[in-house]
Amino acid sequence: MIYGKLPVSFLSAIASEKNGSTNSSIARILLQNLDSAREMSIKELAHLCHVAPSSISRFCKDLGFEGYAELREVLETSRLNYERPSDSGNPRRREEDYLKRVVESL
Repeated sequence: MIYGKLPVSFLSAIASEKNGSTNSSIARILLQNLDSAREMSIKELAHLCHVAPSSISRFCKDLGFEGYAELREVLETSRLNYERPSDSGNPRRREEDYLKRVVESL
């Protein structure tokens, strides 16, 4: 499966943070609620994550956004579905297709 860039950012936040850290928890909850998060205010997301709105703002800035408004804009415009990079029956061809898609996404 190939993930869009935004979910990869959330997965990266989970992987780079200590287990159970605020940023890790926010990223995990966002990944679990990608569709509904598009419509949430910062207060609603903070409530869902059991953190203060300021923690959501810090999380957004840690990911490189100016703030929650920019993250939400990206959520609203991003392709959040998962795709299979190849349907080929040949393992070598699947690998080539996968690597090509990864390079294109970077």
